[in-house]
Amino acid sequence: MKTYYLPLLLLLLTGGLCPQLYGQCASNSYEFLDENQVKARYHNSADHFWDLQGAPAYEVPQGSGRHSAFASSLWIGGTDDNNQLRVAAQTYRQSGTDFFAGPYRSTGNYTCDVGFSTPQPVLERGLLALSSGKVAAFYANGFTVYDPTTQTTITRILPINRPVYEAVELSNGQILLYGGTSVNNLEIPLVVDTANFTVQTINNLNFAHVRSTAINLPGGLTLLAGILGCELFDPATLTATVTGSMITPRTRSALVLLPNGQILSAAGSNTIGSNSSLFTEVYNPATGQWTAGPNLLSPRYDAQMTVTAAGKVLITGGTHLALDFEEYDPLTNMISPVPGGIGEPFQEHTIFPLSNGELFISHDRAPLSNAPSLSPLARYNPTTLQVNPTQFVYFGTRAVPIAGNKVLVESSNMRFAEYDPLAEVLIDQSWQKIWKISRAEIDQFILDFNANQVNFANYPDIETWPARGDVAQGEDSYLAPFVDVNQDGEYRPLQDGDYPCVEGDQALWWVYHDDGTHTETGGLEMGLQVEQMAYVYDCGATPCGGDTTPVDYTTYHHLEITNKSERSYTGTYVGVWVDVDVGNFFDDYIGSDTQLGLAFAYNGDAVDETASGYGPNPPAIGIKFLDNGQIRKASNTMYYENDFSIRGNPTQPIHYYNYMRSLWKDATPLVAANNGYGLGLPTNWVYPGDPGFCGGNGDGNWSEPQVANSPSDRRILVSFGPFDLAAGETVDLDYAVVWARGFYNDNFGSVCELKNAVQFVDSFWQAQSQNCFNIVLDRPESQVAPVGLDLYPNPSAGQFSLAFAEALRGRAELQLFNAAGQQVHAQALAGYRRNFTVQVGDLPEGVYLVRIHGSGTEVTRKLILQR
Repeated sequence: MKTYYLPLLLLLLTGGLCPQLYGQCASNSYEFLDENQVKARYHNSADHFWDLQGAPAYEVPQGSGRHSAFASSLWIGGTDDNNQLRVAAQTYRQSGTDFFAGPYRSTGNYTCDVGFSTPQPVLERGLLALSSGKVAAFYANGFTVYDPTTQTTITRILPINRPVYEAVELSNGQILLYGGTSVNNLEIPLVVDTANFTVQTINNLNFAHVRSTAINLPGGLTLLAGILGCELFDPATLTATVTGSMITPRTRSALVLLPNGQILSAAGSNTIGSNSSLFTEVYNPATGQWTAGPNLLSPRYDAQMTVTAAGKVLITGGTHLALDFEEYDPLTNMISPVPGGIGEPFQEHTIFPLSNGELFISHDRAPLSNAPSLSPLARYNPTTLQVNPTQFVYFGTRAVPIAGNKVLVESSNMRFAEYDPLAEVLIDQSWQKIWKISRAEIDQFILDFNANQVNFANYPDIETWPARGDVAQGEDSYLAPFVDVNQDGEYRPLQDGDYPCVEGDQALWWVYHDDGTHTETGGLEMGLQVEQMAYVYDCGATPCGGDTTPVDYTTYHHLEITNKSERSYTGTYVGVWVDVDVGNFFDDYIGSDTQLGLAFAYNGDAVDETASGYGPNPPAIGIKFLDNGQIRKASNTMYYENDFSIRGNPTQPIHYYNYMRSLWKDATPLVAANNGYGLGLPTNWVYPGDPGFCGGNGDGNWSEPQVANSPSDRRILVSFGPFDLAAGETVDLDYAVVWARGFYNDNFGSVCELKNAVQFVDSFWQAQSQNCFNIVLDRPESQVAPVGLDLYPNPSAGQFSLAFAEALRGRAELQLFNAAGQQVHAQALAGYRRNFTVQVGDLPEGVYLVRIHGSGTEVTRKLILQR
């Protein structure tokens, strides 16, 4: 855990969710790039590379458990028309944030996020609406309590890590956690007090309750009904006594309290497996005995039962194609069919009454049949027997009622949002999300769409891709780039087969803005909108010059920064701030290369110690701005210490702005001497000297080894400026984070490898199209345009390269035909790329025709194989 001098108390208390701040909420969603040798975490704001609590999240190589950066963020600042400094920047969200999820809205009508997220997936039945009005979510090693009134969360760790258990709120408001994975193992139950956040273990249950269900009885006891037996748990004494077993013991049976105080049990499985049951029976708390009830009309497993306003029990869902609903009448002890139902089989779901007498249903949207699924949210009217599906949104299965006639629904894995079922309004900022797309996913979607076999349950991020903004709310009409197959200007993946346009083999896209109170820097807002794409290449999927190259250890970033305000800015600087931690964070050096426009960090000695360290031959990591025609190369590099000295953490807007200009907090310049502060020659580049990275004695210029600094915990800033940013103007920033490791038995060789890697990574990037950084791409499959193509070497010994003048407009196919007209080789060419390498060394010498077709491309070339 890293140490900070600024408090993280607010963050820990709110679980990363910022309560309402002047109409805005801090971004609290995240996603990982994890396609190549890097696993990097990004937040839907300007910061990334850490978990918002104290752990790094830039793991290289992926799976190693070693990290080379702790945190990173965007900094930008300039002077407005009134000569006022305005700055937007982030480091660790110590007191808040300067950036907020979603696009800039000219209306200023921002919807504050209402909901919460959990650090791990919630257990199958681990979401509970508590009698206190709060909601508790349980997962394998902890739990989160959300208060809808204050919109805050508190998270705690459990003393026992168990991937499977059951949760039930007791009559005294505490929660009993019980059950496990084996009937042969009596798991230790836990009692959780969500008021005082205490947890205690108990050891007196009589049965191993694998997939047992529980319900509170009118007298305050809790009935646990399982396949091994039934017992009554007393929350006052934390003791349990055995009661009568079910006539047909079952797991996962549904339980409901009848109006007469007795308990109806139905469905479930009479084995630990998934054989569904037809049985029902009734438990009498006064006698402790069960009596047989009528059989269900359909065998059900994972069914639910709900008492309607008429006093009858509606039985819904489950396996084995239980399409329709059933109804149990306690007065007649009979079960009758209910016409209609939801129209398809569904299994895991939640159902409960609403204030208007209807029932709310949230189901798994994963039908047992292969038919397209209906909306996963619906209202059922038990009087008219009508099901009213909601407008489509992608949800999970879990939902619970909360105050104000609202429900809390699972809007995505580990994310929950408040929902108004009567108005059918999700009270959640739709931009609390990062969209994650892979090249393989897009290619498969295209194939499925062309074959009329698209199941959108497999493509949630393609379906919800934020291509169009809400113009009525003042958002941009076009946002995330997409391929507009039929050129109608609309993003319609279901109807037209439109799909996202992304760079690399895996990409993340999100948008954020700074139009709110800046609680991190304290600076005035700038009115910026930032559209960001982070992406990686996998050299196993995209030819990079080898199976594994420096590209595999690189993350690329594209930011479109638009001044949406009516102000123009002069003296503008934009920077990328990185808390570089090469393994062990307390023994790093930093440096820069003025020719490459590179800032980097490396270990201060030959061995990176501690459990988090890389050991001998530690790596180096660098940040390089890429030449996109606007920002061609970084103009400044700077660093500061993790303290509050004049060379330490920024605490005022001017400090952030000064650091981007290679000035210290007191506005004195960085100098090429000692620690960079004091007397010396002013410079814009921190520690640019070479102490002998690639061997030899080095150049003797200013570097950390040259001035014998003690290795420490460094922050580094790479920036560009000054430039003017007029109202409505956009500036694009492209940069790469590059990692390399050399095995030279020292700490210098990795920097030499890094500099070589940076040149390779830069050249590779320049050869790519970056086609997706246009807003809408018109790519009709039927349109064939002239194609410029170089094929070389020709003659070839068995390997040749293709270099298109423009990137392919989509997936294409390459075919080779011999002199007899027979196809002898075929392979797919991924879309939106210009360069490919083809291996045909197994073919005999001779003359061949190379044909490339598809996605608007049609070209034929002659190839000679000659060895």
